[in-house]
Amino acid sequence: MQTRGTGGVYRFGPRLRPRGRDGLATKGADVPGKSSREDRNEGAMDRAKGRMKEAGGALTGDKDKKSEGRSDQRKAKAKDKKAAAKDLLK
Repeated sequence: MQTRGTGGVYRFGPRLRPRGRDGLATKGADVPGKSSREDRNEGAMDRAKGRMKEAGGALTGDKDKKSEGRSDQRKAKAKDKKAAAKDLLK
């Protein structure tokens, strides 16, 4: 069941589409992606995870775990750069 709201906004039935705080879903492809803050938070988590893996690999002598930790830290750096680019484009 769809009823037309005001200003190009549609109100959907409760099972058809998740709603925002106001109970309205926007029309079209206005589905937002991750915000820059979410990217930064994910980057911080990846960085911490990478540091733990690298330290664990160094303590146990596991080269694979150590390199996996470094890889996670590189992913975190990429996410931080992505967040910075999003902030510039705002």
